[in-house]
Amino acid sequence: MEKISQTKLTMFSLLLAFFLTFPVFAEAATLYFSPSSGSYAVGGTLSVSVYVGSSDQAVNAASGVISFPQDKLEVTSLSKVGSVFTLWVQEPSFSNSIGTVNFEGIVLNPGFTGTAGKVLTINFRTKVAGLALVNFSSGSALANDGKGTNILASLGKAEFSLGGAALTVPKAVIPPLISGAPPAPQISSPTHPDSNKWYNNSSPKFIWNLSKDITAARVLYDKKADSKPTVLYSPPISEKELSGVKDGQYYFHVQLKNKNGWGKISHFRFQIDTKPPEPFIIKFIDGNETNNPRPTVVFDTTDTLSGISYYKIKIGQGEFFSVASEIVKSNPYTLPLQNPGTRNILVQAFDKAENYSVATEEFTIKSLPASILARYLKVLFAALTIVLLFIIWRQWHKFSALRKKLRKETGEVKSALHKAFDLLKESIRERIKMLEKTRTKRELSNKEEKVVKQLKSNLDDTEKFIRKEMEDIEKEVK
Repeated sequence: MEKISQTKLTMFSLLLAFFLTFPVFAEAATLYFSPSSGSYAVGGTLSVSVYVGSSDQAVNAASGVISFPQDKLEVTSLSKVGSVFTLWVQEPSFSNSIGTVNFEGIVLNPGFTGTAGKVLTINFRTKVAGLALVNFSSGSALANDGKGTNILASLGKAEFSLGGAALTVPKAVIPPLISGAPPAPQISSPTHPDSNKWYNNSSPKFIWNLSKDITAARVLYDKKADSKPTVLYSPPISEKELSGVKDGQYYFHVQLKNKNGWGKISHFRFQIDTKPPEPFIIKFIDGNETNNPRPTVVFDTTDTLSGISYYKIKIGQGEFFSVASEIVKSNPYTLPLQNPGTRNILVQAFDKAENYSVATEEFTIKSLPASILARYLKVLFAALTIVLLFIIWRQWHKFSALRKKLRKETGEVKSALHKAFDLLKESIRERIKMLEKTRTKRELSNKEEKVVKQLKSNLDDTEKFIRKEMEDIEKEVK
């Protein structure tokens, strides 16, 4: 008995020494929601705030993609009021059609340290009864260490019960931070890089970084956003390629282990759609043979998984041109103007993963009968005559206005010329008078007599010329 007691005492001493000398590791960062649960009435509002926590190491940037069930919740607005982020690499945005919220912000030096740094607030409208799961599809928290080290260790989630009477919003519960264990790895995919897009590749590949202290890894892919990976790899792997994955929306999960234990789990959403849209036919509203040179057609189709993205159309030997799915879905499509003759129309319907279905049809634009053509030409001639008369009237109206303006301006020019000429004439006559006065005192020289005669002659000639030119101008503008 004494020997056993001595053994227990020795083991206790060793354990105590181990824990007293065990190194203290810096706590990692976490992204979480507040509130993370509660019951809310249908048709009401639900505000969920996103927080970042990092008590030991300053964070200077964080990003995330948040997923929510678009059939149960609808984002009405995003608010940055009270956010610890001062700059935004990507303005917070949302898509109710695919159920995502995106953000990427920066905290200026010295960064943020604390357990509850608000990132933003998401305001939802509750749509239908049921359980609504809000979680992170991906995320990162970068340390203010000059290297941009990703220290994110935990991605939170929230579950809300919709349909019952609204309960008092619970206080924020700050999840405990993990010490020593590896942070959640940052997963990326060279084959399916955007979690919000669909791809027709059924062999997705995922990669993540391994630090030197990692001893094992666990991975898994399924349709749950928060599963715990179970497939063990020791030694650890840093990439995984899947094959033959069936169509649908999935999550790839990775968890890493070091000497202190298993760390937090990362979840990466990916979407696969390898099936083309539903088969469809092209229907001509007026029939495949028509006199209408711009026939109207219907060729709308559906895609049950990723949805229709756009259509491409080719008529005869022409080039392909694209048409938005919204245009085709909301209204029958009218073809561009066609010449008489028989030709084919080919339509490709593309889904959001770039799979496509094809439909073709032959149609004929008939030449107009002689009687209809004559009637059409008669109408066309009448229309052209009206247009021509309108153009002539308009030009005549402009010409009349211009002529009236010219008359006015001609009168002004005439008046100005008369005034100018009168002044010139008066000046010349003054000079002639001065010379004639001189004649009474003395006899003018031959040169001076010549000057007097020349001045009188020039004055008469100038007056006749100006009068004739003004008369010609008046005749032209009448």
